[in-house]
Amino acid sequence: MAMIALGKRARKHKGLVALVDDEDFEKISAHNWYASYSPNIKKYYAQRQISDGEQDQKSVRMHRVLTGAKAKDRVVHLNGDTLDNRGENLRVVEKNRRDVDDKI
Repeated sequence: MAMIALGKRARKHKGLVALVDDEDFEKISAHNWYASYSPNIKKYYAQRQISDGEQDQKSVRMHRVLTGAKAKDRVVHLNGDTLDNRGENLRVVEKNRRDVDDKI
């Protein structure tokens, strides 16, 4: 297991880290990640900005990069820790499935 320090977008996000598998560390650490707070579930996610090749930028969450999830899919953090992006903690499910806890 490896830890990725998350950049500070705000003072209250100071000191947060995301967990990834050792084999994903090099791929993930090549980018600048920050903590993004989701008020709907009151938890943080690791995310970064990417460019679409023009001047537009969009955010992408670390768990989606690691799982290769499609836009139509949800990624569930099995232990409820949204900064734990190890493979054993992530599961990709179709958005319309209801067999997982929506609060995860």
